Amino acid sequence: MKLEEYIQFDAVALADLVRTKQISAKELLETALSAADRIDPQLNAIVHRLDERARQRSGYIEDGPFVGVPFLLKDTLEVANVPVSYGARLLARYVSKESHAIAHRLDDAGLQIFGRTNMSELGLLPTTECQLYGPTANPHNPEYSPGGSSGGSAAVVAGRIVPMAMASDGGGSIRIPASACGLFGLKPSRGRTPNVANEPQDAFVVHHCVSRSVRDSARLLDITTARTPTAGSRFFVPPPVESYEVLCQRSPRRPLRIAFSYEDYHGRRASDPCVEAVQKSAKLCESLGHQVSEGRPAIDAPLFEAAFKIIWSTAAGYFFRRAQRMLEQLSTLPRAIQRAAFHPTTLRALAAVNLPGTPTPLVEPVTRKLAAMEQRNTPADLWLAWSDVRSVEVALSEFFERYDIFLSPTLAHPPLRTGSIDQHWSVEKLEAFLNGYAAYTPLGNATGYPAMSLPLHCTSDGLPIGTHFFAPLGREDRLFQLAGQIERAAPWAAEIPQLVRSALGLRD
Repeated sequence: MKLEEYIQFDAVALADLVRTKQISAKELLETALSAADRIDPQLNAIVHRLDERARQRSGYIEDGPFVGVPFLLKDTLEVANVPVSYGARLLARYVSKESHAIAHRLDDAGLQIFGRTNMSELGLLPTTECQLYGPTANPHNPEYSPGGSSGGSAAVVAGRIVPMAMASDGGGSIRIPASACGLFGLKPSRGRTPNVANEPQDAFVVHHCVSRSVRDSARLLDITTARTPTAGSRFFVPPPVESYEVLCQRSPRRPLRIAFSYEDYHGRRASDPCVEAVQKSAKLCESLGHQVSEGRPAIDAPLFEAAFKIIWSTAAGYFFRRAQRMLEQLSTLPRAIQRAAFHPTTLRALAAVNLPGTPTPLVEPVTRKLAAMEQRNTPADLWLAWSDVRSVEVALSEFFERYDIFLSPTLAHPPLRTGSIDQHWSVEKLEAFLNGYAAYTPLGNATGYPAMSLPLHCTSDGLPIGTHFFAPLGREDRLFQLAGQIERAAPWAAEIPQLVRSALGLRD
């Protein structure tokens, strides 16, 4: 298969080609590897290649919903005997001992995993510029970030290396890069996909994907949906009665009540291009027969942001404690020395030190600052934060008694230029910046509700801008039906970024 042909297909179409023996899994894998060789040097999106592992498996792949489809994992989802770093220098040599439950399902689906993608350290920032691997470029304009934390995954999909890639979302990390790269990105409900015992217990983070087509995302969620409560998972929502892939091909049975707003929960208006994106999306929904009116949930924004900051900081504290256990597995030191050397306090001190031959500290400044903040919090602070989040969840639930969907910008501004975030800012300045840029997405993680970003607009100079659609808990079916209806009415996946054209030598 020629590269100019390969980049036109979504994952469902590629699987059909393999299933009907128009192309072999081996040939498809080699085509994807060639695309990575040609395109990724301009992106810096793939941080670890697994070519030989994929080649060895390709001969055994015979069936599955995504039989033979090339695929890439974000540098978080653990696979046995495969390195994973979470974008952190501290874990640069760590190799997973076991596979995540979702990783087993990806293998069973017939996907050909041939590498890992770049991310921000621990997924804490909405750009992809970790010090371990360096910044990833946005395929639509290399001077800009592809968003984060799943920016590497978004870049390889927008860059046409693979039709979809694994991503995860703990505060917007699927929807933000989907918006920045012109992709479809859905964050499932909390409990929709299985968690494992060693993941953070708040279950803010949900694993799914970024894709160019709605049906790819829908089929993947059909595969990864938890059908029954699983060991190690604290949350579970009932599975859908119909396949998401089937649902996305069928319009909603009745007009949806859609509320839209240009403002975040503080009442701050988004930038003009993002307002235009919402206006365009609202008019499109209205033209499809839906009932569209202005309105937004009555959220106590200062209360929610204070609570989210406390819970956000626990991710860094959890990292140090988890890193302690991981590093113990790599060490041959006596147990007593391990405990002293890998104690969280010791690790935080060492984290600020530069290793020999490296220009940057072992752990990035933002992670260290958040970990220090977490250490100052008490269990009561965390319980109170969760109580405040629950009150916000109640307000959102009351809003969805009157509406089926809430529409807003995905981000308050167009994609950021690489280097826009200074990690040496104070936590207060960083928090203010992030709340002004990515104010809309964290609510979905805190409450567990599903949400998606659709690529329906762009700036005058061609940078993608997503619009954000929010639904009640467990109602991915509603989102997929609306997304499929919109995709049919206003297709978005045809344009190939100039970076890709240049890398492959394609004519404009």
